Formats: sequence, C-alpha cells, structure tokens
Amino acid sequence: FICLATSLFTIDMGVIAISLEEIGSNFSTDKNVTSWIITVFSITSAIGILSLGFLTKIFGRKKIYTTGVLGFSLFSMLCGLSQTFEQMLVYRCFQGFFGAGLVALSQAFVLDIFSLKSRSKALSAWTFGLLAGPVIGPLLGGMIIEFFNWRFIFFINLPFGLLAFLGLAFFLTEDKKKNI
Repeated sequence: FICLATSLFTIDMGVIAISLEEIGSNFSTDKNVTSWIITVFSITSAIGILSLGFLTKIFGRKKIYTTGVLGFSLFSMLCGLSQTFEQMLVYRCFQGFFGAGLVALSQAFVLDIFSLKSRSKALSAWTFGLLAGPVIGPLLGGMIIEFFNWRFIFFINLPFGLLAFLGLAFFLTEDKKKNI
C-alpha cells in the first residue's frame, strides 16, 4: 500500500505532462498559462514537504500520511470536475500540498517497518513504486487522452488512492513514541 501511494504521486506527474495540451484546449489557454497546472502543484508540494516535520510532530506520521493519500485522491477527482481553469489551479494547489508526504514519508515508513536484514529488498520494492511514474505515467496519459477525455487522468487516482488509503489505515501501525 505504501508503494501504491508513492506511485500515485509519480504517475500523476507523468500523466499530467502528457495531457497539458488537451487541458489547455478545453479551457482555451495557451501553453504558458496551462503550464501553471504543473507549477502550482510543484510549489505547493514543496510547501507541504517543508511543513511535514511540524505536522507529524503534532498529529503523528500515520495520520498525516493517510490524510495526504486521501486528500491527494479527492483533490485529484475535483481537478477532473473543474469547470474553470482557476478551479483547476486551486484544486491542483491542494492536491500538491496533500501529495507532499506521499513520497517523503513513505520511505521513512519502509525504513521503520522492515528489519535491517530485509530493508534492502523493501527499499527496492519502494523504489519500483517511485520509478513507476516516469514510465507508466506518460503511457497511461497517452492512452487516456487517446480513448477518453482528459478528465479521466484525474479520476484514475481516486480508486487507487482510496485503496491505498484503506490499506494504510488498516495495516499501518501508529507511530512509536521515542524517549529522547
């Protein structure tokens, strides 16, 4: 489930890059304006990453991670439902912020969950999830654009995101309190 959540973030980046022309055409924007779909996502992801330490201290790593997966998925769906370009940008901001922990916190969970002996295998599987995006994303985006509407590039995150959320909520253990 950790690999699935990590893949959501990286696949999304690849799918969006392929779909910018279709989205721009739908909203009647040029390439310079449409590229803000990626820009606002990247900026808010960076802000989200900077806030992860603070938020995990207050709420716990599991709550922040599972909330991130759920928020990323729901705001992805809202991106697909956007009626204006401005709505799309607002939803992409929130999607980027919630998605910040999908990669950043996932590696920490893998390191905590697996023993030193099996950690290298676990990190290899996690890395596969991380690297799936740049390979699968453009292929998936191209297929969706070819056979469906650009909105489906956002809807595809919802079932996989909900599956990852439920699996993580059920199987991921709470943070261990460390005495320092």
